[in-house]
Amino acid sequence: EPIYAKIGKFTENFGKYALVKDIAGYYGLIDRNGKIVVEPICAKIGKFTKNFGKYALVKDIAGCYGLIDQNGKDVIPCIYRNKHEVTKQLNNLKD
Repeated sequence: EPIYAKIGKFTENFGKYALVKDIAGYYGLIDRNGKIVVEPICAKIGKFTKNFGKYALVKDIAGCYGLIDQNGKDVIPCIYRNKHEVTKQLNNLKD
């Protein structure tokens, strides 16, 4: 039985990982060996872009935002209701 409904391409947009969508519709990241880096428990995972530097914006199923690094580790936990609050927290980390 399939684990994923969709497996994306390995691109720089997601670091060295591919975006996956499970059967329930949640997103995660896997490496080239198929190992799960970020469990598919996210409502959305953004790309690693210039906006957040080496981090990606994630949205959990409760609608809260946070950031992960390129190793899939939480940098800012998904506790913020607004993306802009995450940006403020990131700026505090840089200071």
